[in-house]
Amino acid sequence: MYKTTMWRECPFIRSDKVYRFQTDDPHIHKKMRQRKDFKLVLWGLNKKLWVYASERNSLEKAKRTLGNLTHGKVNKGTVKGEYWAESTPYIAPK
Repeated sequence: MYKTTMWRECPFIRSDKVYRFQTDDPHIHKKMRQRKDFKLVLWGLNKKLWVYASERNSLEKAKRTLGNLTHGKVNKGTVKGEYWAESTPYIAPK
């Protein structure tokens, strides 16, 4: 199972609307790379890991985006303001 995590970049600044989306799933990485509203800000060197920044107007819209990317249930993380969703490995049709 792959895991995609989302959190707000600066939660203590009320006007901040930038959310970070972190994934280790190559299929989700491809989806985010193709979208114009996502910007790659960090990637892993020895591990499959990508972190994208994206601006959203509200937490609900950011959670909806996370659900649309992973096609999975969005869960609340153990850290305040963190959300995650699991995705199954993508198998290309033959």
